Amino acid sequence: MLNTYSVIYSINAKRIFTDNTSKNTGQNLDNAIKIIKENKLSDHVAIATDGFHMFRAKFLAENRGLSAYACPANTDNRLVLTFYIRELFALPKSIILNR
Repeated sequence: MLNTYSVIYSINAKRIFTDNTSKNTGQNLDNAIKIIKENKLSDHVAIATDGFHMFRAKFLAENRGLSAYACPANTDNRLVLTFYIRELFALPKSIILNR
């Protein structure tokens, strides 16, 4: 299957690894670390997520030893306030529980 990202950004599809089993950001990062180790990849990663979620995603990635670079996506303007309020509560939880 040809990954859309590889077409748009001319990235070799073999360099794109996906995780479709995670239920939250912490699990996603833990699975990414397994993929990185199994494939002997660099710990320099690009995190693609909504802008509202980027700060927490980078925090969790760096807390796990990854060098994270932001690749934020735009958030639907109708949802921005709701999602930023959610992140306001999720960030302290992530800091305390590291997930």
